[in-house]
Amino acid sequence: MKTFYVFVFLCISMLHADDWSRCWVDGLEHFKNDEYEKADYAYTMAIKELESKKDERHGYVYLDRAENYCRLERYLEALTDVNRAIDEFKVEGSDLKKAIGLRVIIDSAYEDFESYQYDIKLFKKLSGYVEPEFLKDKIIYRNMPNCTKAKKFLTEMMKATGNCNEDSDISCFPDGTWIVRRQYGNCCSVNQATIDNCREHCSKMSFMGTLWCSRRFKSGPCSDLCLGTVKTLEDLCYRCCANGDFYGDCIKPFENILQHIGNMCDPAWD
Repeated sequence: MKTFYVFVFLCISMLHADDWSRCWVDGLEHFKNDEYEKADYAYTMAIKELESKKDERHGYVYLDRAENYCRLERYLEALTDVNRAIDEFKVEGSDLKKAIGLRVIIDSAYEDFESYQYDIKLFKKLSGYVEPEFLKDKIIYRNMPNCTKAKKFLTEMMKATGNCNEDSDISCFPDGTWIVRRQYGNCCSVNQATIDNCREHCSKMSFMGTLWCSRRFKSGPCSDLCLGTVKTLEDLCYRCCANGDFYGDCIKPFENILQHIGNMCDPAWD
């Protein structure tokens, strides 16, 4: 009989130990269905259960609630959760990348340009991003993913921004090196003297574009794609300031970010 009671006690303990996960999964479902208030309640119940058990292994739950807070434009609470996940729970890997990505969104919402510059550099480092090298007749990208969609995205953007004409102008190599054969004399010729005077405009447009991406997409991959588009436009913008038509060549591409994403992500669904 004693053994039976011990077994029942262990079963009940195991059942309650998983209460947080059921609430967390509910939160994921509500978030997927755009039910952000319900998701907030579910995530908060999950976190209360984790905190009651002094559980420090599930920092990603705080990140999911922070992402939901961003949808509700409750950025201060989102920042608190993100910083707890980083400082207290020591999230790492893809969770740390998500945490810094959320902080980039929060920086944009608060128009904290200095923090944004710091966090976007950290986000790029965590993503393995290598700055493209702009030469007179080509652009060299390294550490690019072996992904058909990524190539399609870059190809469409290069064509839309006048850097190349045909899909065949982009060559991809097995080691992750991509080479874009550029139009001679296009808008991105480098003139350091004038670039120094207009880089701030490019950065501010990128700053606002980041905020637009965070509010337009809820799907993680599509949000990342949008952020990548904005960053690439910023890189191109830095290098086209020497051209006479600064607005048309450098700033105008930011006005329709979706044009450069193509049909890969639809804000109505993604």
